[in-house]
Amino acid sequence: MRFPQLDGRLKAVADFVRPGAAVCDIGSDHAAVLIELSRLGQNPVLTATDVNPRPLQVTKKRTAGTGIITILSDGFEHVTYYSPMDAIIAGMGGETIIGILERCPYSPEEIASMRFILQPMTKIDVLRSYLSEHNYTIIKEANPAAHGRTYTIFYVKKF
Repeated sequence: MRFPQLDGRLKAVADFVRPGAAVCDIGSDHAAVLIELSRLGQNPVLTATDVNPRPLQVTKKRTAGTGIITILSDGFEHVTYYSPMDAIIAGMGGETIIGILERCPYSPEEIASMRFILQPMTKIDVLRSYLSEHNYTIIKEANPAAHGRTYTIFYVKKF
């Protein structure tokens, strides 16, 4: 299988993933980041989720033979928690990302051990305010360019 070349946005997302952490990509769409992480072999569990069956079927085909787990899920629903765990929530609006964070079913201790890689397409300031008001700390921020646009990526932890 040919691994996709990541654009600047997706490369920046992948760069935040900790080696050795399980990774869950919420709304993984094309699964390019997980496929690249699978190729590198540094993350023991890779999970792709999507709320819609059709994109998930595409993901299943693209990830066949990689060991990537695919789950029909609205956010973290049906996703097994692992420690350590990184969650990617990218390519959707800031308010959608907030909803996913608010519905996370893990315990406060589990959430506190996770790292979240958030890449909002809209409502960046709304997401930034939410993170601040709900005890998330932005550890790092990146602003990569791709396709003639600059993106914002937050690497956060909840305290």
